[in-house]
Amino acid sequence: MYNIMIVDDEPAIRKGLASFVDWRAHDCMISAVATDGVDAVEKLQKGETDIVVTDIKMPEMDGIELCKHIYDKYPHIKTIILTAYDEFDYSQSAIRYGVVDFVLKLTSTEKIIDAVEKAKTIISRERENAARIKELEGELLNQTKEVQEHLLLNLLKRIETDRSKIVKRMDLLDIRLSRYCAAVLSLDDDSTGSNVRSLYNLISSMLSGFRHYIAAVSANQLCIFIELEAESGYEDNTPKLFSIFSELVYIISNLEKAEVNIGISAIHSDVYEIPEAYGEAMLALTDRFYNKAKVHIHSGSSSDSLSSNPLELREQFDRIIEYARSGMMTELGGILGDVFESFKAAYASIETIKSLSMQLLAAIDGMTFKNGHFDTVFSAACNDRYSGIWHSKSAADIRDILEKSILNAVEPAGKFTNTNNTVIKKIDKYILSHYGDEINLTTISNHVHMNSSYLSRLYKKETGMNINEKISNIRIERAKELLNNTDMKIYEIADQVGIKNPTYFSILFKKYTGQYPNNYKSLSISKS
Repeated sequence: MYNIMIVDDEPAIRKGLASFVDWRAHDCMISAVATDGVDAVEKLQKGETDIVVTDIKMPEMDGIELCKHIYDKYPHIKTIILTAYDEFDYSQSAIRYGVVDFVLKLTSTEKIIDAVEKAKTIISRERENAARIKELEGELLNQTKEVQEHLLLNLLKRIETDRSKIVKRMDLLDIRLSRYCAAVLSLDDDSTGSNVRSLYNLISSMLSGFRHYIAAVSANQLCIFIELEAESGYEDNTPKLFSIFSELVYIISNLEKAEVNIGISAIHSDVYEIPEAYGEAMLALTDRFYNKAKVHIHSGSSSDSLSSNPLELREQFDRIIEYARSGMMTELGGILGDVFESFKAAYASIETIKSLSMQLLAAIDGMTFKNGHFDTVFSAACNDRYSGIWHSKSAADIRDILEKSILNAVEPAGKFTNTNNTVIKKIDKYILSHYGDEINLTTISNHVHMNSSYLSRLYKKETGMNINEKISNIRIERAKELLNNTDMKIYEIADQVGIKNPTYFSILFKKYTGQYPNNYKSLSISKS
């Protein structure tokens, strides 16, 4: 359907053109009627017009001026001029403004229809040409992106190493990376039905504020090279990039139902360093194994410690395996968390951690078997633990499996080993001496030099309650003594037993005694 605007200062002409022609039969409709050129200019701003049929002589702005305005501002709109015999020569001056046809006012409506059909033909042809040009541009853009991607992959894999050729080809393909970083986007291997190439448009939309280039390294991994603003650099753009990628992770996780992680490299200013940038992004990506974050930024720290010295890593793990074989389970649990922290700091490879953890588990099971716990070693759950380590997606999951296994190797509750007994007594003594301070699991684990996660499990296994419950019990018992034997205010007693918030103290007191402190004190006074 083509939209027509009629412009004429004579009401009869406007009404006649709108009413005496069956426009719908010609795939047209009258979308607007204007009384003169000025009125037409205003209505053209709505953008609903394809053809303008205008009178030539009108007040304020005549048809020639209107045609010029349309030619300059709306070249896609076609114009038809209505003219009288005595102004025909004058109307010819409008030819230079792309007027499609001139129709005498006194002619039949068929002449107007012919002129409109002529305009429709021109519009249709122009639309087809524009669509074809857009299609060709899209094809050319896609082909250019494919060639760009091919070159970047060759650089990333060091297939292309000739610096002069690299610079020349990058210039030819309009790849500009004078100050850039690399981001590696990785889809989880378990993600079904998702392929990184399906994310190209989404990523490009999210990174529309940056010049960027995308290359598919594999079916589940993309490398994105992002040109940064020369003035501000990487540091100023880090929060923005982190925000964009965090939002991207959220969108992919929810729309594509796929698990995704992103690693971001440090800043680089030489295209010859593309492999290094990719390596840094991959190194940052390994951090997903150690924490639950989804976007990871390269720390810039060197990875030349444990990860590049497998012998030292092996020796460290051999030491804790000896703890297991010697039955020193409490000591083992205490240092296990520290060992995993050192792995994280050294960027130890995921495969190495898994392999050595399974060896440690085997040593723990050996000690468990030696202690007579045959059911634990030969149960189906035992095999599940080994499978659990191998398929773990985080170091925390592996440590959790190992800590539980260590606890199973410790003597059952109520039968303390000498080492365990010493640790429990040391914890209880510390709580009794410091309950008035702001103590918690972390401060206690630091005091006894043991990992907090393991210590919590050990204490629960040996005493039947967790450490926070023990702290609260001692605080409430001391508070009851102060309520019974002193005139201290409730808030003073709360502070005395290490609880700084009186409201929380009252709630906790009721939880353990069934009464609020004021009621408890009143009952104590009445009994006495």
